[in-house]
Amino acid sequence: MGLTEDILRESQRGRILQILMTVFPEAVSFSDLYASMVRQGSTIKNFQALAFHIGYLKDRGYVRLEKLRSGRADIELNLVRLTAHGVDLLDRRILPDPGVAF
Repeated sequence: MGLTEDILRESQRGRILQILMTVFPEAVSFSDLYASMVRQGSTIKNFQALAFHIGYLKDRGYVRLEKLRSGRADIELNLVRLTAHGVDLLDRRILPDPGVAF
């Protein structure tokens, strides 16, 4: 992978955090997050790429994953929520993460 791909991934992670900040402390579904990124001109390829970035951000403690279940319809919705640690990163109260750019 080249430098261009690294920068693209880092900026996509930053965009995810910025979108989540706009609704903090609420959570967002994967599909709504993906749609927001596409509307804002992101070149994120698909849900698998989004899941990759969410996994990275989760492992770093910036987001939390939640599942919302509907008992009657037996539907499960995957949600993403920004954590306080993620807010601190966006507000520059902690050291920058080289894997996230904004």
